Amino acid sequence: MPLFDDLIGNTQAKRCLERLISIKRSHFPLLFAGPEGIGKSLFALRFASHFLDERTLKGEHPDLRVFRPEGKGQLHPFQSIQEMIKEAHLSPYTAEVKFFIFLDAERMLAASSNALLKILEEPPSSARIILTTSQPQMLLATLASRLFRIDFFPPESEEFTSFIQTRHTLEKESASELAELSRGSFSALQLLLSEEMRIKRTLLKELLCAGDYLTQMEKIKELEALLDATRENSEELWRKEIDLLFEELFRFARCEDPKRLKRAVYFIEKCKKALEHHVKIAVILEAFCLMNYTQTT
Repeated sequence: MPLFDDLIGNTQAKRCLERLISIKRSHFPLLFAGPEGIGKSLFALRFASHFLDERTLKGEHPDLRVFRPEGKGQLHPFQSIQEMIKEAHLSPYTAEVKFFIFLDAERMLAASSNALLKILEEPPSSARIILTTSQPQMLLATLASRLFRIDFFPPESEEFTSFIQTRHTLEKESASELAELSRGSFSALQLLLSEEMRIKRTLLKELLCAGDYLTQMEKIKELEALLDATRENSEELWRKEIDLLFEELFRFARCEDPKRLKRAVYFIEKCKKALEHHVKIAVILEAFCLMNYTQTT
């Protein structure tokens, strides 16, 4: 099987990577740029596996290092770059090359970027470096200029729907709904498929379809309690759940009354901004109900 055949979408990126392999230009430092969660890290590992072996796909090869943002601030610390530079100058353990993959490279501190820049200017012959980012504009300009950029995009809706339907044994309608809500993001899809998120989505749907104000308020209270529990454990996960619930609100508004879609989009955007200013999610959901988007109209 060709290297990338079982990864959906991104035909141009696949061709580009296969071309780099065929013309023996894999030593170029690479930048994989594209929206969050669409599989950039999977492509990076698959590319590396061509030069290492299948252990790479599990992140277990001795000649592979994957660096992720760390700590409360979720940043790439300077120490990680120092480790990488030291290891890059050592001989590979079992393969002919060593791979260093930096995920979410936009989260590098300036000192980290500058340190990495030095090794990109004169990389060791056995070092292969890949950076992934969903915000390429946030990278240090001089750093980005040293990288060969390959752009990645979400898979087409029909292709993603078919993938979900087959992989998770779902009816086409359910798969299509998940594809729409996740917007081609595999990480968002996994979150949507989790039991915790299923419960929250069910509560939101019951809230939107409730026929009386008291029931709506009861569902809002239940949903807020679950979201607060998530936030106590992980602010990042809470934000991802909130984003998906907003997608659910948008989908409901579009299906309920397409003529008022523009109004719904405007209102939902205002809700997102309100949340950034620490307005409680319960207040936002109550406002949404009062805006006549439920079946009480």
